[in-house]
Amino acid sequence: MPTIITVEGEEHDLEAMNRDELLKLKSQIDGYKMSIDSQLSDAKAKVHTAGEYADPDWYRRARHAARRMGRQSQTVQIELARQKALQKERSRAEVPLSQYFLDVAREEMDPDDVREMLETAKRRREVAREKADD
Repeated sequence: MPTIITVEGEEHDLEAMNRDELLKLKSQIDGYKMSIDSQLSDAKAKVHTAGEYADPDWYRRARHAARRMGRQSQTVQIELARQKALQKERSRAEVPLSQYFLDVAREEMDPDDVREMLETAKRRREVAREKADD
């Protein structure tokens, strides 16, 4: 099921967006949230300095909008992490079998035996390259 959020009246399907688009959207959301947080701080400061209270309806809507923007920013961050994990998985699947073999050999075998096997493999590769050059 796609993850869709609405920012400033525009719907965004996060799963269909690439990393750069997600980062741009997150930056936009974070900018909106900072602006709202700044307005809320100014309203609080007016109460303390001048005893002047903001319109309760405006204040409630602004707090709600700031929380919503925070949740949207987190949702975008979660999608960025999900895409990064998928990319890592894909990259890992592209690693040649020989690399997996070497990883297991290094974990399971005596280090001297692994070194000896690697040296033998390097010598065989050199012989094969020399034959290919002839």
